[in-house]
Amino acid sequence: MSFAALDCERISVDLALTASRERVPVLERELIEALGKQLAAALAPYANGRDDGVSLFIDRLVIADAIGGRWDPDVIVRRIAARIAAEVSAEIDGGGGLRFRDRAEFVAAFLAALADDSAWTRWWFSEFQGFKALSASNALRSVVLAEGETGFAALVRLTSASARRVIDAMTPADVTRVLAAWRGRAQTVKANVPELWRRAAKLDRGIEADPRSWLATLVTCERGMPGSGGERTVELLVSMRSLRGVCSAQGLGAAWADVDLRSAVQALAVRYGLATAWLDEIAEEELREVLRDTGGGPDTQRVTEVWTAHGGIFLLLQLVMRLGWTASWRELLADDEARALAFAIAVQALAPAQASHVAIDEALLRASDVSDVRGFLARRRRACERALGVIAGDAWPAVRTRRRHDAWVGGRLGAAMSRAGVKLLAEFGASLPGLAESSPDYLRTNLLTLPAAIDVQPTGTRIRLGRAPLDVLLSLSGCKRGSCVLPGGRKLDFGGETLS
Repeated sequence: MSFAALDCERISVDLALTASRERVPVLERELIEALGKQLAAALAPYANGRDDGVSLFIDRLVIADAIGGRWDPDVIVRRIAARIAAEVSAEIDGGGGLRFRDRAEFVAAFLAALADDSAWTRWWFSEFQGFKALSASNALRSVVLAEGETGFAALVRLTSASARRVIDAMTPADVTRVLAAWRGRAQTVKANVPELWRRAAKLDRGIEADPRSWLATLVTCERGMPGSGGERTVELLVSMRSLRGVCSAQGLGAAWADVDLRSAVQALAVRYGLATAWLDEIAEEELREVLRDTGGGPDTQRVTEVWTAHGGIFLLLQLVMRLGWTASWRELLADDEARALAFAIAVQALAPAQASHVAIDEALLRASDVSDVRGFLARRRRACERALGVIAGDAWPAVRTRRRHDAWVGGRLGAAMSRAGVKLLAEFGASLPGLAESSPDYLRTNLLTLPAAIDVQPTGTRIRLGRAPLDVLLSLSGCKRGSCVLPGGRKLDFGGETLS
């Protein structure tokens, strides 16, 4: 077997010459010059093997031969080249040296060595010397991204333990950049749906909060089914992770054993704005199998989120706080009352025809730290009217309204609430690019119709918003990011991955 290319780091030549004293330095000088200029060309005819991607690193190759002192230097160079080629081929055929089957295996070895802090002591990794000045994390990220598909393949070639060491050696920021690049690659194979469902159960936190676990999951998916790691797989994992919690809360799998499970899951997914296409790719029995563990046990005990289909409320509450409305009520309402009124205005703006229903959504009440909004409005009607007058800029005009039997709140307060809701929607439209003149119905339908996952903790409420029909405008305006503090100190933190 021969080689396709040969790269030599250093050649050391020891000569034992039998010649006159004057001839020795001349011959040595001529031979060194000839080796420097002619050895590569002399070796070229021997590099006639097929480049199959295998790399062989030979630490030291010793060649001994008898050379005539009167030979021309070019003849000596050709003789040395023939001996080098023969010895290299013998190493290849004999299985000697350190070999890597392809570029991905070589890069994987470097990544593992870099994570173990031993890369720079191994001369065969000298081509990566340009990354030595970087931190280990930056170097790992830079190599993976610079290698492109080969870099991703290198992560997959590592053993599970080595891949985890490499990923853990990177900072979350560097892992996030690798994840972003991986998600941008073409996904050529659909991932195994039941396997993804099981892996989603092990992702305790979202992709932004724990990028290392998500990258490790993508590596595992790609290892099991090459070409399956990509954006579609990430979106499915995001959706499945959320849907597992929804199914657990609804008691699917165990308690709903006699229903049309596929339709039930699809209905829940649609309600909470989650991906549903994968449900068409899984058999009924497989679906029952993967849902079986959502009725309890260690996986579902970790679920702390609750879900609501009325996520637009939080965009409006955030705007109420930004406009400073609650601050203007300090002389009129206590903190809990200010929270309740702000919540009521947001409900009125979002869904005036279904306000009674939305106002008792348990997830919304829990997130906003309010209760019995309707009772509060009835008890503190006059104080609420005065508070609404403050944000109107003048007193609300006297309005006679006929109270419907299903009205949320009627009379003068009902009219004031209606006008406050319209005013809030106008402010919301003005905060979005190109929507300042949009109608309330247009804003509700295209910008405020989105689900939300809510995680209530002692320190505050973390909210993951879903996608609205014109979600790109929400993203451009930045209103799906950041945080706000409700009266009394309850913090709403908009973070984590967007629900798919």
